[in-house]
Amino acid sequence: MVLVKPSQGERSLGAIRIALALAIAAFLGASLGMVWHSSGIGSGESEEEETLVADEPAKAPESAQAH
Repeated sequence: MVLVKPSQGERSLGAIRIALALAIAAFLGASLGMVWHSSGIGSGESEEEETLVADEPAKAPESAQAH
């Protein structure tokens, strides 16, 4: 820990600049992560898209339909 004041020629970064840099880095990292995820690079799967299809509704037994 520095116990002396910095000289006139030296300037510290300051908490505001560090917080701003951290916020910008977080925004850029999240943006690049979403682009990477949406592109599918490195997923190891084929380029075919999986389509989910709903199952057909179950039919009632014929004995229940007679009543």
